[in-house]
Amino acid sequence: MRTSFAKCVFNDIFVNIQYMIFMKSISFRSAFIVLLFSSLAWSCTNKNAPTEIAKVWLNDYHELNFEDAKKYSTETTRNTLSLAQMFLSTMPDSLKRKAREIKVNIKGSKEDGSNATVVYTLSRDPNREEKLNLVKQGDTWLVQFTKNDMNVEGGMPDTTAAPAGADSNAVQITVGPPDTANTAPIVDTGAH
Repeated sequence: MRTSFAKCVFNDIFVNIQYMIFMKSISFRSAFIVLLFSSLAWSCTNKNAPTEIAKVWLNDYHELNFEDAKKYSTETTRNTLSLAQMFLSTMPDSLKRKAREIKVNIKGSKEDGSNATVVYTLSRDPNREEKLNLVKQGDTWLVQFTKNDMNVEGGMPDTTAAPAGADSNAVQITVGPPDTANTAPIVDTGAH
């Protein structure tokens, strides 16, 4: 009787061990399959597409993470961002908070050889489409953004046209809050 009881207990333990090994192998296999498909899906998204680069750059820019934005920038853009960094210390905290609250919505892009334009909107004015230019250097898309692309209100490309009759040397100055701004062209007469 002892022998059959010991065999039964031993057999029961052996079956339980086999079951645990089988379940672990199923869960390991399942985890491996899920991980495999997840990594395949992640690798299929083109992290170097103009829209992806623009989204990362615009988010970094509005979060005032200029050092991170420089990673996706041409040399000219890096210089512009360095200039913006210098002015950041003079910016009131309320404007910094307002800038960080802005959300970016990429609408689309158009590629033309080694140039691309990404169209996007910002949460502060979702009906106004903005454009960001990118250039391909080697195999990498980089943002081409200069100080001429900045405006005082939000630091983003200004897609509004110059006032009618304004000289090509005119500079537009915004006075007052953006929603009630009065603008007037300043014309460089060349007499210095």
